Amino acid sequence: MKPLRNPFITSGYESAEYFCDREQESENLIREVTNGNNLALISTRRMGKTGLIQHCFNNPEIKGNYYTFFVDIYATKSLRDLVFSLSRVIVDGLKPFGKKAIESFWNSVKSLQGGITSAPAGKPSFNLQLGDIRSTEATLDEIFRYLEKASRPVIVAIDEFQQVAYYTEKNVEALLRTHIQHCRNARFIFAGSQRHVMGNMFANASRPFYQSVSMMYLECIGLSEYENFARRHFENSGRKIEQGVVADIYDRFDGVTWYVQKMLNMLYGITPERGECRAEMIPEALGNILDSYKYTYQEILFRLPERQKELLIAISKEGAARAVTSGEFVQKYSLPSPSSVQAALKGLLEKDFVTHEQGVYRIYDKESGKIRADYITLADETFDESEDLLLFDPNATWKKTRLEGGTYTMKEILVLIFKNGQCVYDSPSVMEIQKHCKEQLETMWEESRRLVNPQEVFVDLSDKLYEMKKELLKELGFKEYQLVSFLNNQGIFREKYILVEDDEKDGILIGEVTGKKAKKYYATRDGRFYIKWASGCITELYPFPKKRGNETIAVIRFNRKERYAKNLIASLFIKEMNKSDFVLQKDGNWENISVENLEIVSQKEYRSISRKKPQKKVGKFVNNQLLKKYSSAWDASKDLCISYQTVIDYCYNAVKDPKHDLRWI
Repeated sequence: MKPLRNPFITSGYESAEYFCDREQESENLIREVTNGNNLALISTRRMGKTGLIQHCFNNPEIKGNYYTFFVDIYATKSLRDLVFSLSRVIVDGLKPFGKKAIESFWNSVKSLQGGITSAPAGKPSFNLQLGDIRSTEATLDEIFRYLEKASRPVIVAIDEFQQVAYYTEKNVEALLRTHIQHCRNARFIFAGSQRHVMGNMFANASRPFYQSVSMMYLECIGLSEYENFARRHFENSGRKIEQGVVADIYDRFDGVTWYVQKMLNMLYGITPERGECRAEMIPEALGNILDSYKYTYQEILFRLPERQKELLIAISKEGAARAVTSGEFVQKYSLPSPSSVQAALKGLLEKDFVTHEQGVYRIYDKESGKIRADYITLADETFDESEDLLLFDPNATWKKTRLEGGTYTMKEILVLIFKNGQCVYDSPSVMEIQKHCKEQLETMWEESRRLVNPQEVFVDLSDKLYEMKKELLKELGFKEYQLVSFLNNQGIFREKYILVEDDEKDGILIGEVTGKKAKKYYATRDGRFYIKWASGCITELYPFPKKRGNETIAVIRFNRKERYAKNLIASLFIKEMNKSDFVLQKDGNWENISVENLEIVSQKEYRSISRKKPQKKVGKFVNNQLLKKYSSAWDASKDLCISYQTVIDYCYNAVKDPKHDLRWI
């Protein structure tokens, strides 16, 4: 293959030589489809989804063993359009495999025979037109029959898959899901750029594609990878690139693949042979690109409704705009009203001109400036401060408060700290933090600032988020507290532990409850305890500290009984203990109950070790003045004629009305 005149490709896919990084993503994608899984690939536009898929299709393992078809349905409006596009893509994709492969498709798709014509050489050609599809569902059925019977396994990638949610026909998702789940010879990659739509299609329990795919989110390529990629291609052509140029471009465009690639393409073009690409050339390259798209941008702006145009310009001035429906933002950019901004924002989101990444608001009383509540929403939700807002307690939904339109303001409080592994947050000075803290304290009601029985600052969920939570709980069969534990612990659990009753390396069954509240208790060698519920939820069971004399012991409670955690681990994984045995923790840390830190000793050995331990001294105080010293809690108990445990309780302030003021000294 001859080297390209410009190695920075801005459209299509050339080869692995001109493809930047994505090694981990490529590996994950190939592994999923070759292991028989369907995949949803989600990212914003221009991030490189198409290039990644084509790169994987070009992989020798895929290319040599699979039929691969890539169909872009961004411009489709109906199921008929999708079937038409898919048919043409399959025919074009089969051409490299010869006449027999194409004929196999023709023979399977009988309803499209009208699209076959004879060429002058006598060879049949496929000239499919949209009008040749008379029965959409019949043709779709035939296509899937072909995919099932194809001579090779098939991988079909459907780009901008979220478009099916906007089709004119009803139940398109259900129809496609039925065909796909019965097609064992084909694997599907569903790529999409509208994250909230794609997320809803595959993560909403009420949608046909719920939990039918593996989810993969495509983030920006790392800066270091892009710097190495750019430097290599510049040097291969005898050119140089100044340090910091790629970083400057990367920061300007937030690492979005297409824009970085476009800038490098232009910079490479204006850099003379044997010359050096310098930072001062960036404005020239950017100007050239803007000039080339000048009429395109003008046309886009011309076609936008006036309100959407005004809002788009305002957002572009901000860069990363926050709370665009707030009165502050509306006033700053002289926009008509919050309600008109909300309508315009909805239109821009649908056109994918803007994206919404935040979803946590703080609601203030407009008159007093005090906090009414914090409000968590889905990323695609927008709000109008001029309209009424209903707040409710997620744990007690009957507790409701209606905020009248115009009486409140909303401010986004979620701040991005890291993006793509890079810190994007400018940390304020200590004095700025102090000032901000004082300002925020002033926004709290006196009831919330009092030290005794303070009023809670409420955290509420939006209607959509609450309904999603309910559906998730219903689908998994969890109660709310179980869901919290599941989300907090399952990810860790899957990576580190696989609890199998017969496998002592990973976990041992130590208890079981039958009936309606069926559950099993497990212990692991590193001193962790887990509960496996009948629903399949796995949660961690945490030991808690308990005093025994002057010693702190980790205690685990299960089946309504308390057990010393270290004794339980030792008896399970070291040896069966006698009543006279004691368990020592080598490092003296009561929390560390892993097998490696435990030692079983006899009663005699334990007493010998205990005598060598330094005893805590106890002091008797009167009116905060030290009156008498004791060498140990035992000496204090003998002198004061009270029990040893009572002395311990006095020293730890665990007695309500102590007769003596005893303290550790």
